[in-house]
Amino acid sequence: MPGLRIAMACPNFLPHVGGVESHVACISEGLAARGHDMTVLTASQPGAPARERIGGVQVERLPRMASPVGTPVTPALARRARELRPDILHSHSPPPVTSWHAGKAALRGKLTHVLTYHCDLDLPRAWGPLAVGAYERTLLQTTLRSAALVLATTQGYADTSRALWRVPESRRAIVPNPVDVQRFRPGLATDWRARLGLDGQPMALFVGRLAHHKGIEHFVQSAQHSGSAVHVVAGEGPLRPTLERLAARQAPGKVRFAGKVLHEELPALYAACDLAVLPSVSRLEAFGIAVLEAMASGKPVVVADIPGVREVVEPGKTGVLAQPMRPEDLGARIRELAEDPPRRARMGQAGRERAERSFSVDAVVDRLEKAYASVLRR
Repeated sequence: MPGLRIAMACPNFLPHVGGVESHVACISEGLAARGHDMTVLTASQPGAPARERIGGVQVERLPRMASPVGTPVTPALARRARELRPDILHSHSPPPVTSWHAGKAALRGKLTHVLTYHCDLDLPRAWGPLAVGAYERTLLQTTLRSAALVLATTQGYADTSRALWRVPESRRAIVPNPVDVQRFRPGLATDWRARLGLDGQPMALFVGRLAHHKGIEHFVQSAQHSGSAVHVVAGEGPLRPTLERLAARQAPGKVRFAGKVLHEELPALYAACDLAVLPSVSRLEAFGIAVLEAMASGKPVVVADIPGVREVVEPGKTGVLAQPMRPEDLGARIRELAEDPPRRARMGQAGRERAERSFSVDAVVDRLEKAYASVLRR
């Protein structure tokens, strides 16, 4: 494919850490490696320069006017996108306002706008449903109308998203999240088991932000039902004190909190575990990048049976599904794998093969280039 000028409009970017940021970094660097001229337009971050190059990608951090409910508001992004006049303006949502700014730039500047709709909004507050409804009737409608193509990460999530029902199938496509299969791979040296004080017990690992939609309380409670497995929670967030008290009360000695894990240490943490767990319960979890990282590391996974996430796993082959919000069922699934090393090894190998085949950066960039080509032809 001839080199394109592509601008990625991303609410937050490195050094901010999250699923959308990881997705944008992977695809941007993958596209840059194929000769595309890549620019990421994002909101300013404390301590981060206004401009820098990362992995062959030009990053421009634009003034952040405000961040209501963690949503960057950067009006300068629309103006900068029109100045760049890229062949493709590719925005990412949520948080939602950045994609709306990109949509305005596309409509006013007659730019080709591609939107990746990562997940539905879900605000766990009393006024949350009212705010989400108002957004869907206003800003989201404008954003979707401006997009020549709307991408979702799985077919199941697209089929069950009320927002995406408004988009004709001719303007929708599926491009999954990518994983760096060179960074996450089997056989890495690790000292994490010693650091966590594990002495031969099976290790079940959760990696992610300690927030409500991740369902981590069910992972903690499931430790009562998982036999000899020790549950390790890696990440930080507002729920940590509550989760630590819950663990001390309901599963004493069975749950370890690893805290924030440095970017460079994460592959070794996956190498130390016996299986990985994603107990998410909300529409905010549409895919589960942590599942891909575990599969690429050669580890079986146990995931909650919710739309989107269930498609990443091949049940019975690369992992197992557990009933959402049922700690006893989640614990039983963890125990099954913890007590069956040969099955874990088979699943881990199948998961690695699936990650390489379907979710490597090269595989995902292939699909993305085809999506861009289809839009430009139209």
